[in-house]
Amino acid sequence: MVATWPRLDSGDAVSGWTSRAWRVKRAGESVSTRPAGSTTRSRASGTSISRRARAIISGETEALALPGEDLIGVRGAIEFIEQTKLGSFAEVEVGRRVACIGAGNTAIDVVTAAKRLGAETVHLIYRRGEKEMSAFRYEYELAKLDGVVFHWFAQATRVLGQNGKVSGIECARTRLEQDAGSGKVNVNTIPGTEFTLDVDMVVRAIGQKPVTDILRGVSGIALRADGTVGVNEHHQTGHKKYFAGGDCANGGKEVVDAVAEGMAAARGIDSWLGAPRGRN
Repeated sequence: MVATWPRLDSGDAVSGWTSRAWRVKRAGESVSTRPAGSTTRSRASGTSISRRARAIISGETEALALPGEDLIGVRGAIEFIEQTKLGSFAEVEVGRRVACIGAGNTAIDVVTAAKRLGAETVHLIYRRGEKEMSAFRYEYELAKLDGVVFHWFAQATRVLGQNGKVSGIECARTRLEQDAGSGKVNVNTIPGTEFTLDVDMVVRAIGQKPVTDILRGVSGIALRADGTVGVNEHHQTGHKKYFAGGDCANGGKEVVDAVAEGMAAARGIDSWLGAPRGRN
């Protein structure tokens, strides 16, 4: 989508905002959405300057890269949640025994939705501990009240199946170990600690793929190895007219982070143009 910022003569700001079209009005400002590819042009000092901020929506849920992931019953978190938002609950397909891999807010959304849709048993599997999870605490507490079973320090290793459908998930216990050289904390599985959960549905909730390939053809914009957009301290890309913030630049955080980085990018644009807003 393309979000147009009034009264801001700027370059393009690329931001990983929410995928839902939305409109905000406050303090005389507004944010509206247009289909990707549409443009708004303005004149500043006799020069045509773009006045737009492109919001790149998040992509599909990241793959687990596990044996058995192609079995019927393995689903992405975003695709599952989308069903609960767009249709009636009666139309949402949910297993009797569900396992969700991940521990962010999206994972919590999945497990609470699955439980309330009638799943008998719902498991959340996370390779780190409770204190390392990124989900909001109050969301976690609600999930516990719903009866979700949490498996901390557990790593999914294989999805099991029968007749092409999910029949279980194999996991192993993990421990956090700090690398003596780099100081980085690694997650390592513990040999001989394998266990199996009997489930008929597995949901991936380990993040979303950045939809940034469309930027590869833009001269000057560099993509990092993980597909995120490279920026400087002002959120400016290698192409001086393009600024980036949010998930497409930071790899995936919270909505408030995307909003904050979008605002920071707008300030960077303003500064690049000689701070015209400060003169108005």
